[in-house]
Amino acid sequence: MRCRGLYKNEGKGSSDAFGKLVESYKVPDGKSKEQVWQAIFNEMNFDENPRVVSINRQLLSIAASVILVIGLAFYTVLFGFGNVEVLVPRGYQLVHFLPDSSEVILNADTRLIYNKNRWLLQRDVELSGEAVFKVKKGSKFRVKTHNAQVSVLGTIFNVYSRKGLTAVRCIEGKVKVVAIESKMEVLLTKGLETKTMGYAMEKSVQTSNGEQKVAWTKGDFYFNNTSINAVIEEIERQFDVDVFIDGDTNRYYTGYFSNRNLDEALQMVCIPMDFEWTTTGKMIILKEKNK
Repeated sequence: MRCRGLYKNEGKGSSDAFGKLVESYKVPDGKSKEQVWQAIFNEMNFDENPRVVSINRQLLSIAASVILVIGLAFYTVLFGFGNVEVLVPRGYQLVHFLPDSSEVILNADTRLIYNKNRWLLQRDVELSGEAVFKVKKGSKFRVKTHNAQVSVLGTIFNVYSRKGLTAVRCIEGKVKVVAIESKMEVLLTKGLETKTMGYAMEKSVQTSNGEQKVAWTKGDFYFNNTSINAVIEEIERQFDVDVFIDGDTNRYYTGYFSNRNLDEALQMVCIPMDFEWTTTGKMIILKEKNK
């Protein structure tokens, strides 16, 4: 700093004094006075600029670190947190409201997953089981199952997704169903339904009775030429029991049962199918009468 002060003083007396001072120094062997001068000026020039560059780089590094931390925090909050899982056990049904007040009626043994933090960006849910969706109008609403994607803007529809089968039924409005593997798609309007399993996708068909198709939300279950295994599985879900069939299961059932009383439900299914049954706790054994 003292050298800088002398260097900046333009007075003649000071200049002469500085010259005499330099002349009085002994030049190291092997170096000229010009080389010594150059070394002094090089030292003076490099004493200032590197500090400025170093400070600027340090500030940029700090700013980049702060931005990175903020970005990671935002990403973590948006994508790492906010997951909601709604799990309905056997023997129960549940009404659940999504962040935009869309209503979902969940059947027994059903799981629904979505992220409440991302809801304003994308209204996506994952479903395994069965549910009726009453969607508020707004941005695209998507239901993803293991093998299909259902897209709507605002409507009412039923989605069934179990054991590799996805069945979608439109109750109001319009519903687009896309099979994930084959990329086939179907547009459903009121009263139409479609099914997809693997690469296969059924064309939209008119339901025989739309009211009966969603009667499960009131505890009533209707079947039309349905595999007896599927009927028994629904009884197991609704009453939280385990049913075993001792007899031919390659049979089909047309009829109805209610989930309000187990004994009555067994009568409604077993009598026309010519089954007799025994109950032990939560285990029920069905046996054909002629065996």
